[in-house]
Amino acid sequence: MIRIHRILAACAIAVLLPSCQLRLEATEIPADWNIDNVRQSEPTGGAEIIEIRNLHGDLRVRPVDEEEVSWSAMIQRHADDPLRADIQTSGEGSTFRIEVRYPEVESFEPADQPESWNKRRVDMTLFVPAKRQLIIETARGLIEVKGLDRGVSARSQSGDIVLSTAGPVTAFTERGSITAQFSATDWESAVQLETLTGAITVTLPPTADTTVTMTTSGELTTDFSLTIDQQPGSERKTARATTGKGESELSMTSSRGNLKLLRSPS
Repeated sequence: MIRIHRILAACAIAVLLPSCQLRLEATEIPADWNIDNVRQSEPTGGAEIIEIRNLHGDLRVRPVDEEEVSWSAMIQRHADDPLRADIQTSGEGSTFRIEVRYPEVESFEPADQPESWNKRRVDMTLFVPAKRQLIIETARGLIEVKGLDRGVSARSQSGDIVLSTAGPVTAFTERGSITAQFSATDWESAVQLETLTGAITVTLPPTADTTVTMTTSGELTTDFSLTIDQQPGSERKTARATTGKGESELSMTSSRGNLKLLRSPS
């Protein structure tokens, strides 16, 4: 079942963009498991902040010109599972929220559930209005955001975070990795990237004007000149680099992960 899920997740975006040519035979899905496809769109009411929370799977986000949020969700569940995922939306002030939730079921005791039901998950692909601030959270799932350039705040317990943006970013994952590619560095606020054990890779544009601080007990790799301070009696070290005039700020912090600071060729 897990193998089937991963194939589906790789083409999640195809539910809204049908260019993916992958096809699955119905016999590949066990009879006691279901994969429900859900598609929906809702207006955001001009909200300036889009908040997305899915603790049960992957989140992939792309910008669109429309003033509405559209999403597709692949919901993986056992046929006898009493829990049914619900995608809830709400708007309050300047924020539009989307959250995946499993409502409580009377007389259902999660501790007694079959071990096989632990494979239940919800993977989503979302298209949100461009030039919006994004707040996004998962637990184990992947976060992938491309083209949202007004600020991204991403958080995961153990999933990887992959970002391609011009805007400022704050990102944290406990055991996953962070990969961030920036097309500009004229951020209004500092970029902060942090993991506990995962690696961090940052790619800056050739025109970057950034002061970078890198702190870890792991390895350092860079296309830029570094000054390194080693903490006495510890493998932990702090490195600093300046690109251009160093007008913006970027920090990369990990307890044990390897840190890479790269320069884009163009």
